[in-house]
Amino acid sequence: MNREAVARELVAVARELTGGAGISDKALYGRIRRGLLRMIRDFERNFPDVDMRYHNREISGTVAGHEVRVFYAIYRASNAEVAGLPVLIVDGKTYEKFYRDVTEQLKKVICDSLVASSRREAVRMVHKRDFYRPNPMIHQNIKQIDVAPDVDIEVWQYENNGKLFGVAFQGRAQKPLWHYRFRNEAQLKQEVLNTVERRRQHIQHKKERQEERRQFRHDLKVGTILYTSWGYDQTNIDFYQVVDAGEKSVVIREVAQKTVRQSRGADYVVAVPNKFTGPKMKKRVRPGNSVKIESYANARVWDGKPKYQTAAGWGH
Repeated sequence: MNREAVARELVAVARELTGGAGISDKALYGRIRRGLLRMIRDFERNFPDVDMRYHNREISGTVAGHEVRVFYAIYRASNAEVAGLPVLIVDGKTYEKFYRDVTEQLKKVICDSLVASSRREAVRMVHKRDFYRPNPMIHQNIKQIDVAPDVDIEVWQYENNGKLFGVAFQGRAQKPLWHYRFRNEAQLKQEVLNTVERRRQHIQHKKERQEERRQFRHDLKVGTILYTSWGYDQTNIDFYQVVDAGEKSVVIREVAQKTVRQSRGADYVVAVPNKFTGPKMKKRVRPGNSVKIESYANARVWDGKPKYQTAAGWGH
């Protein structure tokens, strides 16, 4: 049985055990996911100091002639920490890899095979702006507040049980920027004025940044060495050499490095120019002569000094 079939079995089990004949597949997926999360919370709350090998809570049933069990197991590790995983057993066979990406499998099966709408609509319900605007069926004295035409702000005020509320949107956002209760209209109008002014400043700052990027010309030359310092719970250093330079972009290649000094848990490394270890990459140069290598790594000009990085065996 492949992964898709395994996920389908789980959906089928959940549908049977929840009496889900009239439940949409999207709602059923949500029920499965909430069930797994609830199991995690239950075990954390009810079994904080358990000495047994594992405990489980399961659902079981017969689907298309198959005996199916789904349970959440808690295992006691050697370091006294608890690790949990959802497990699927069909006809006595355990699908041990199932727990690693159960959520991803369910999303794929439900989105691609069981739901006619798009992946985003199936997995995540996105409310439009009308959902958050005042509703004439339940709110009173609804009025849209006029704001300055040079800002993309939309503000509504309304009353609910005699209390004054305001809701504001900005740009193309569907969710409100804020949705507050106010003591009086003067307080509401002051909040609107503050919001408009903040939006004006943001728009102006954005235009200035865009103009700065348009006007910027880098001064990186062929042979310039750049470096990145990145890492989570450890520090890694990578060096790059400029091999071609244009008006707004450069072509770089990663180069080798060598360790010139070591201490406990630390290496100090320098670049080895012209000893290339990676392919050519064309990158746009940003203000400050920085180059984005990855979402987590930005390269800047190397000053020629040894750079610290975590020594082998000392990182996570």
